[in-house]
Amino acid sequence: MFIQQKQLSVLNVPSSRVAILYRSVTDVQLALPNLPSQMASAFMLLLKGPAKVKVLVALYLVESAVSLFYLSDAGEVAPEMADEELEAGLEFAESMGFVLNDAELGRIPAAEREAYWKNLPICKVQKPVPAQDLKERELEKNVAPVKNVAPVKEVAPVKKIATEKKVASEPTPVTPGALQNPSRQKKEASPEVMKASSESAAEMAPVSYEDELNAALNVEAAATQVDKTSKRQRLKETLGRFLASL
Repeated sequence: MFIQQKQLSVLNVPSSRVAILYRSVTDVQLALPNLPSQMASAFMLLLKGPAKVKVLVALYLVESAVSLFYLSDAGEVAPEMADEELEAGLEFAESMGFVLNDAELGRIPAAEREAYWKNLPICKVQKPVPAQDLKERELEKNVAPVKNVAPVKEVAPVKKIATEKKVASEPTPVTPGALQNPSRQKKEASPEVMKASSESAAEMAPVSYEDELNAALNVEAAATQVDKTSKRQRLKETLGRFLASL
């Protein structure tokens, strides 16, 4: 479980303490308590200490210019336990709809790494936007401007159009001979013909929207599972390089 650290508003640590950094690919719409609904970014970090490490998940709310930090209830753990904490951090961020990717902070040249790290919104001292200002902005977005409406022209009265009288058509007489003529009666189809016709109709039957949707969801779920598996594998590899460097 991850618990919000309300006393923390900015992350003031050097990049040398950041062993692993994951960040969201795109922003996600979030509705959090006491804050208006807005777009947000997510970050997950593995911070190094003297002998232990801890996993931190951070959210940056774009419109409010506010950073929220969540720490695992396990707190600081031994480096060998970091795998479980990172997995829990990923699941926590993904439960809010975020997709996180490895920022590969360690691959950035040392001369540029600190600048990249300090430029992240969770490391900057921000001036929060008051909630009242955000509400006024939201109202301005929702109020559409009134367009000038052209005056309505007078419409000429519609003349009545005479309707044509329907002429009843007499039914075509059927002679008794036509009913009794075997050549004009329908022949009963053989079982083989009926089976072939049924199979052809089944092949030509249109696929329902529900079937197409279920098929698409199954493909998407399979692709998502493959992506999660490969992402976890890359995370373990990154963690392995960090542990090897200790």
